[in-house]
Amino acid sequence: MTNQSPFKERVIINEGMLKKNMNPPPPNGERPPPPKAQVAIPPPPPQKTELKQTNN
Repeated sequence: MTNQSPFKERVIINEGMLKKNMNPPPPNGERPPPPKAQVAIPPPPPQKTELKQTNN
């Protein structure tokens, strides 16, 4: 029983941290860009460069 108590507490803390990271409080009332936008920011995979090389 002693092992389950701290384990459950850790799970709750992790859930709270994840929720905070997913939806952080807006600073100055401005809403920061959603994390989904950050996922699309990285450049496309190097596959496109390979296609360009074949065209050349």
